[in-house]
Amino acid sequence: MLRRGVCAMVAVWGSWAFCLDAFAGTIQVPGDHPTIQDAIVAASPGDIIEIDPGTWTGPFSITKDLSLRGTGSTPGAVVLTNSASSTARVLVVGSGIDATVENLSFEDAPAGAVLVQSSGSVSCFGVVFRNLVFDSRFVDNASISGGVSDRGSAISTTGFNSFSNLFISGSTFRRNTGSKGVISVFHGIATINESLFEDANDSVYMIDAGTNSDVTVTNSILTGMSGNAPFRVGEDTELVLTNVTVAENECTGAGLASGSLPATVDVRNSVVRFDESLQLASSALTVTARYSNITGGLAGPGNIDADPMFKSDTLFQLDAGSPCIDAADSTVTSAPVDYSGQPRFTDDLN
Repeated sequence: MLRRGVCAMVAVWGSWAFCLDAFAGTIQVPGDHPTIQDAIVAASPGDIIEIDPGTWTGPFSITKDLSLRGTGSTPGAVVLTNSASSTARVLVVGSGIDATVENLSFEDAPAGAVLVQSSGSVSCFGVVFRNLVFDSRFVDNASISGGVSDRGSAISTTGFNSFSNLFISGSTFRRNTGSKGVISVFHGIATINESLFEDANDSVYMIDAGTNSDVTVTNSILTGMSGNAPFRVGEDTELVLTNVTVAENECTGAGLASGSLPATVDVRNSVVRFDESLQLASSALTVTARYSNITGGLAGPGNIDADPMFKSDTLFQLDAGSPCIDAADSTVTSAPVDYSGQPRFTDDLN
């Protein structure tokens, strides 16, 4: 649990992203090329493609290391989408490719937003994922064919024989549905910071941390979902949650995580609240927690089971008198502001 708010906004990957700019060329869409795909084809590795406000219809395929950056004042000003009949993701990041996506929105795509193929990498900064749906189609992780990917409704990785990498910071996932997770990681590494997952109606999970993966979620909120559980954790996978709020969900399987094979979940400085009729996690999972507020309680240093006293069901800042205030582990780094950008105070009940 965090001291005053439950989530924070820090540019964890920002220094890495901006240091690339000094070496990159810039291509304007539509100034230099009329379409995003035309710009991708013309770009050299390391280039930045700047996209003017408007709605741009894909699919788009990135086959070289580059960045897509919206130029609008907000992420919603530049929208990437697909036709209503499309069975392809809006954006496919090819095998072994490192891509960055900044300040834009993926919306209303019937087959989801982003697919990261084997050993590829995508970093998302200030991206909105909204109204995405992905159905129960499934294809082999080793060979994505016909533009149809498997699993997550917003982003999925498919590192079957080699790891795919996913970095997400300051992004929003809203009103997405699908037969698997809003984010699905399989044989991959995912780092998710300062992001909001909400209203994932009829999704089975918000984050599907599949087999042999390492998934870290920090300073983020997961709320308003209906489905089995906020997380699924696959065999030989490690899920680490730090300064995370999981609350106000309508789950049917578990309050935090489900999984049928051995895996580990580590919860630090977090709030995990759910219906008392549910178990915290499936029995196959090993869950450890420190300095966290968990429904039903869990053995571990500093853990409590108490009403966190949120200011509201949608604003997960802590009200004065909350038992979570100053109850966190001070050795775990916390950002100076919460998810909404408000200062996080210590020893201050005002």
